[in-house]
Amino acid sequence: MDDPTYERKKELLQWYSDVWLPVAAGPVAYYGHNVRCYQTATDRRVIHGKEQANVNVISEAYGWINFENYREAWLEVFKFKKENPEKKVPQKRKDDPSTHKFTKTKWSDQRIGQGSGWDASVSEALLNHARNIKEIREEDKSRGWKIYKIAKDLVREKHNVTKDSPKKRGSGDAPRKVTPLRQKRWKAVDASKFEEV
Repeated sequence: MDDPTYERKKELLQWYSDVWLPVAAGPVAYYGHNVRCYQTATDRRVIHGKEQANVNVISEAYGWINFENYREAWLEVFKFKKENPEKKVPQKRKDDPSTHKFTKTKWSDQRIGQGSGWDASVSEALLNHARNIKEIREEDKSRGWKIYKIAKDLVREKHNVTKDSPKKRGSGDAPRKVTPLRQKRWKAVDASKFEEV
């Protein structure tokens, strides 16, 4: 391979598929070990009585939103930890602006519980990310799902899983019930434009 960044790109794709997407997808049963080692994020199966992708477009887009929302704070935390390996990251204190950078977010506020929330502009960002993900999936589908298949192979390689390896016990295959709170959150976003590719 002539691309000097090839190995790094492989690492990122493997991390994205094996670490990040399962978090974005929700309960472990949606894209847990037993799913992602044998199926791609875009493979379809019945979840809650409806055939859909293992990781739906809106869930992946929400993962992108969370990354973008917390990125600057995470970078500050990583920088602090690198410079101060023995110290704990300072807790945010209202009277000390130097601590605010560790919790500063793009759209969400730092309150917890009732009264906390997201800025209204996050909805448009979520829909833009969903459009981008849908375009990526459509392009990859036209190439026979090349990238998603490579991602699955990288996950298998990391976990020493072959196509015929037995599935791990307790990794879950059956999706858990969606809670009313989660349903309420998703109803606020018109996801009908993003039916799965």
